Amino acid sequence: MTIMLENPTEIASAQTVADALDSITKKVSLCREQNPDSAQDCACRYPQDMAKLKAAVDNAIRKHPAWKTKAVSFQNSKGSHALSIPGLERQISMCQP
Repeated sequence: MTIMLENPTEIASAQTVADALDSITKKVSLCREQNPDSAQDCACRYPQDMAKLKAAVDNAIRKHPAWKTKAVSFQNSKGSHALSIPGLERQISMCQP
């Protein structure tokens, strides 16, 4: 189930997650282009960026507990966004020691 966000405070929390995700996604995409056989390795190659993403997701869940098992969708001046919070948590956990 997807939660459609309209509250500006909720959108701001989700945008923080989206920004952290965008930052690491650019790096992972470049890594995967250069190393097509190491997709998971690429995702875990940027521990500082992954830590920022984890902090953003953890903070969003702390503020909005209902998101933990949902996807969220929102629109703002940066466009339309959809985030699967459980999917992000799974990816983050795969890079944890």
